[in-house]
Amino acid sequence: ANPRDALSLAGRGEVLRILGRPEAAIKDLDSALELDPWDVSALANRGAAKLALGFAADALRDLDGAVEMEPKNAFARATRGACRSAQGAHDAAMADLDQALQGSPEDVYALFCRGTVRRKAGDYAGARADLDLALE
Repeated sequence: ANPRDALSLAGRGEVLRILGRPEAAIKDLDSALELDPWDVSALANRGAAKLALGFAADALRDLDGAVEMEPKNAFARATRGACRSAQGAHDAAMADLDQALQGSPEDVYALFCRGTVRRKAGDYAGARADLDLALE
């Protein structure tokens, strides 16, 4: 990636995150955000990478920022829901996931996250329904 191109750095960071390389992703996403601090996608992806490393409090700061900048961003909302669930805030997690799915009712990631939260809460029928929808 071009070290002076925020979009290129953010794109590579997202790919690294998806490939399971969150440390490397964070380096590129940090660089992208230094060049363009308003890049919602880079901020949400950095939050997701931090969450993958178990840094939920740091992840939540990034995800709060992304949702504040773009409230209807389904990935940012769903990832914040997953982060809140990891912190034990299941009601707040469900609120984020429900909002993510209002704007994108077939979003597989949001359905997976909500199904996971429902399972943790003991709502096995709801979890199954969300996961079945994700597989359609």
